Amino acid sequence: MNRMRHSASAWRPGDGFAMFRSVRFIPAALFLVLAIPLLATPAVLSHSAAAAEPQRLALVVGNGRYVQVEPIPAAVAAAKRMAAALKALDFDVIEVTEASNGRISAGLQIFADRVQPGAIAMIYYAGHVVRFDGRTFLLPATAKLTQAFDILREGIVLGAVRGVLDRAKPSFGMLVLDTSRESGVSAAAAALTPVL
Repeated sequence: MNRMRHSASAWRPGDGFAMFRSVRFIPAALFLVLAIPLLATPAVLSHSAAAAEPQRLALVVGNGRYVQVEPIPAAVAAAKRMAAALKALDFDVIEVTEASNGRISAGLQIFADRVQPGAIAMIYYAGHVVRFDGRTFLLPATAKLTQAFDILREGIVLGAVRGVLDRAKPSFGMLVLDTSRESGVSAAAAALTPVL
């Protein structure tokens, strides 16, 4: 059975990424229950008491049925639970599952087009995450890695995902990586390191 690990980044305007930490084995829905109430405080929602309720928008990606690397049966179920929890908290949720590089990129573009400055914004990803040459990549379900350098063509650079949130200028932004303990990459791509 594949175990999942959660990492989260959160920030407020002008702070950059204020937190990047690993939260071991906390179910995603519980993580949300703990985190989202903090977003309801007036200091986070608005600099003005008279301001309207901010937009709540999330992109939820779950990849579990990989074509080449070790599957993660729990990933899509975790993403669906997260999407349901977010919808219950009045988030507009963009859902992408078993996605190629192109579909993840399209989801990010939809998110970027919809998100408004001052929003409460979240990107959640469940699936394989690997490091190569000092960079971190999300692994699409369709990724084919016969050598380590294939990740440059097949993967989604984590920095680009962070950039989408950063440019959105949310009042509160969160990036959650729900990753597998096992990289599942082939021996030919052994230079790739799983992100735990």
